[in-house]
Amino acid sequence: MKKRLLTISLLTLCVLAGLFVLTKPACITRTTPAAVASKNPPILLVHGFNQSSDFWDDIHLIQSLAAQNYIMLGDISPNPDSPTHIQIKSPSTTTLTLGQSACYKLKLPQNGTSDIRDSAILLENAIAHIRACHGSDKILLISFSAGGIVCRQYLTNHLYDHHVESLITVSAPHLGSEHAWLADGYHTITTQLAAMQSDHSGNFVTRKSRKAATYIVEKLTTQIRKWGNQAGIDIDSKAARMLVTPENGNYLASLAHAPHPSDVHYHCIISEQNILNYGWDKLKTDFKRLKKGNFSQMDLSTDLLDLARNALGNLGNLSQITNLKQGLALLKFRGDGVVSKFSQNLNNIAAFKQSDQLKATTTQLETSHGGPEINNAILNALALHAQ
Repeated sequence: MKKRLLTISLLTLCVLAGLFVLTKPACITRTTPAAVASKNPPILLVHGFNQSSDFWDDIHLIQSLAAQNYIMLGDISPNPDSPTHIQIKSPSTTTLTLGQSACYKLKLPQNGTSDIRDSAILLENAIAHIRACHGSDKILLISFSAGGIVCRQYLTNHLYDHHVESLITVSAPHLGSEHAWLADGYHTITTQLAAMQSDHSGNFVTRKSRKAATYIVEKLTTQIRKWGNQAGIDIDSKAARMLVTPENGNYLASLAHAPHPSDVHYHCIISEQNILNYGWDKLKTDFKRLKKGNFSQMDLSTDLLDLARNALGNLGNLSQITNLKQGLALLKFRGDGVVSKFSQNLNNIAAFKQSDQLKATTTQLETSHGGPEINNAILNALALHAQ
């Protein structure tokens, strides 16, 4: 009888052990709890629009974080069968040792060009996984460009259960990017083009005029697509259209008014480039092409856009500005060539302006969008957070 009870007990233990293995959250390091405990809150890196998680390697941040004892434990990406669910690629030999902290990269769906709200769900699942692996209540989010909007969407979705201690945004388009007009305009024009192409009503004159208009619109959409491709903008992407500056209740306008958690430490790294780095020879060449009516070159259109948004705001002699309102308007658009300086500052969005509890600390940085200088700025922001 005792032997039979012993056998049943052993079988029961085996079944329970098997169930534990099957139901236990997948942990990247698969080591003992003491070994996977992160000394500091784990870091999760969130890249920007039309990028991949390799961005952080390209700017050498992973190596810099390792020197600060933040060890890269996994590259989290969308599951091909369900883009809002995660799969993890992790170093096979890397584990945490005493005194080290965990670091992860997140690869957004379709390289960050899909619906930002879907990316926020993926972020939610990634945070849950990291917390389960390390027993951490809070994590640190570091985001670049549109990745900052993904993080804010997650935070507004989880106002009281976000599990985020700090959010660092780098060059983030909190109030949109002027470059997004390419995608928004392309979407509007292609919708109109489809309507014209499907409309076969009207008399001969109407049909002829519609045919001419269709030809012009087709040429315009082809040019906009070319510009977008050369600028690295996915013209057809949902995310690009969602990054249009806030107006008339669009996506960023709604997000700007949404309540944000007040118990998160927000820090904005704001990048801008000096107009003196533009290169006057290049400027003269561009204006010669403009004078000849050559609008086909993407670098020309980008340069003119950057000049309009950034250069005037970088006037060294402010006495050249005759009107205070004009001066403030010009200074508002200083930026890094992709996102204006004004847009990069969370303190300028409606939710922060209307709340006494919401305040972002800031770092001013002279660099282009995604320039190598942001590496040290992120490390300095982490050090500021640790104080």
